[in-house]
Amino acid sequence: MTTQPAQRWRQTLHDILLRARRNRNTRCVSALRSALSAIDNAETFIHNSLPGLLDTTYNAIRSHAPAASVVVLDYPHFYQVPGSCIFGLDNTKRTAINSGADVLDAAIQAEVGKFSGFHFADVRNAFNPHEICSSGTVWLHSVDFANLTDSYHPFAAGYSGGYLPVMDSVTG
Repeated sequence: MTTQPAQRWRQTLHDILLRARRNRNTRCVSALRSALSAIDNAETFIHNSLPGLLDTTYNAIRSHAPAASVVVLDYPHFYQVPGSCIFGLDNTKRTAINSGADVLDAAIQAEVGKFSGFHFADVRNAFNPHEICSSGTVWLHSVDFANLTDSYHPFAAGYSGGYLPVMDSVTG
C-alpha cells in the first residue's frame, strides 16, 4: 500500500538510477539503491509495525481514561519546496522528507479513526508558510548536529502558532 507521494519519489529515484546506470556512475547507483532501500524499510515499518504500536498506545490511553476525548496531531511538512534555503538538502530530498511525513500522517489518521473519542487533527496548513526554507518566520528547527533532539521539532512559535490553534479548533 504505497501512497501517491511515495510512488512519485520512488519513480524519481528509479529514473535517476536508470540514468546513472547508463552513464556507468557506480557511486550514484549505490547511493540511490541505498535511498530506495531506506524508503522501502520506512514504508514497511509504517504500514506493518506502526499500526499495532499505535493501537497499543491508544488502547492504553482508553483503558486509563475511558471517557477522555483524545486529539492526535499529525506532523507538518518540514520544508517549503521550493524554498529560500541555499545550503543543505536539495529540493528533491526536501520533497521526499515532506512525502514521508504525508505517509506517516496517513497511517496515524487511519489508526485514530478506529477509536471512538479519538480525533485526528491536521497541522500541515497551519504550518504553511512557516516550514524550513520558507521566506517568512520559520517555526521548525532545521537539522542541528550539535543538538539532534531539536532537529525538526518546533520552536515555541510553532507550538503556539501551529499546534495550539489546530488543537483549539477540535477541542473548542
